[in-house]
Amino acid sequence: MGLFNFFKKKSKSKKLENEPNLAKEQSLNVEHKKTDNQNIPSDNSEREKQESSNSDTNKTKLEIDFSEINAIIEKEIKADFVDGTYILSTGRSLSDVLNLEKAIDNLLNQNPDDSDFLFAKSEVQYASLRQVEGKETREKLMHLHPNHYNANLREKHPDNWTNLFGFPYFNEDFKTLPDNIYKVWKHNNAMVQIVRDNLTLSLALIAKASEEDFPSDCTVVDYLWKPVLVETPYGDIFVHYLMVKFDDGFVYKREGTINPYFQPPLNQKDLLIERLYNSDTIFLTCASDKNMLFNKRYPLTDKHKNVLKRIVQKIEKTKPQSSGDTQSAQNWYWNNISLDDVTFDY
Repeated sequence: MGLFNFFKKKSKSKKLENEPNLAKEQSLNVEHKKTDNQNIPSDNSEREKQESSNSDTNKTKLEIDFSEINAIIEKEIKADFVDGTYILSTGRSLSDVLNLEKAIDNLLNQNPDDSDFLFAKSEVQYASLRQVEGKETREKLMHLHPNHYNANLREKHPDNWTNLFGFPYFNEDFKTLPDNIYKVWKHNNAMVQIVRDNLTLSLALIAKASEEDFPSDCTVVDYLWKPVLVETPYGDIFVHYLMVKFDDGFVYKREGTINPYFQPPLNQKDLLIERLYNSDTIFLTCASDKNMLFNKRYPLTDKHKNVLKRIVQKIEKTKPQSSGDTQSAQNWYWNNISLDDVTFDY
């Protein structure tokens, strides 16, 4: 299914319900132990280096005020989560959607070849049932940027494509989970969700946490995300680790697994690992019900990209596993690999 579920280690924490045939997540619950005059250094030098080496285009985008565009989207385009699927509907008239297209055109006037802005314009045109215009804009984009991930994915899987504006908006300033994201989180136990980051698609990794994991008298000094493809006797399984370090030395840990192999036809939910590889940033979030205890935009470093590239290449060359093999591989991982052994480094 391409989604994470959650459970906590039997010896460490409370038991949670676990839906059959879905991936799982483990956690370590170790008490915070505040000590005086303790100085825990940050290990985020590589991430800071990556942030400083982002392209000028990405830096410019982070400085753009998208509030007007997001307000138009919220008013004129609705996406509701119904029976496990996002259902997209546009505003009451074509003129409503044209307001959004006009706002995107204003951005394109300043950045005429920007790939994400062009893709967003084509998605508005598709959403308003102007298929010919949408295709023309997308073809212009692919001529300028032939490797644009979302444009190529839409072309390869047109029947299983969810429009950019069909996914919920996400922002690192959020303090509570938006309703649609919360519904998916509860409905599918979905740790990894595709979200809209202004005018592009991204991924939000949302881990369950408690207030005790993030006490008010402790300060977060660093955070880390690690992906790895684990070989088991039953085949490969993709594992990721989300870790948050505090100034008292405590490290909050979550891990999840994802099935790397799917039988066609594929949809976007089946391609989370591939999307991770094609993303520059993701969101790392820890939440207690709707309350977001931690929420950061996280740049993927060159090391992340290299690891994910090798994983994607191996997946492409490997025959898909059966669902039984995947479940056995997951079970083998949970029974043989301890989260205690995962260190805060990458």
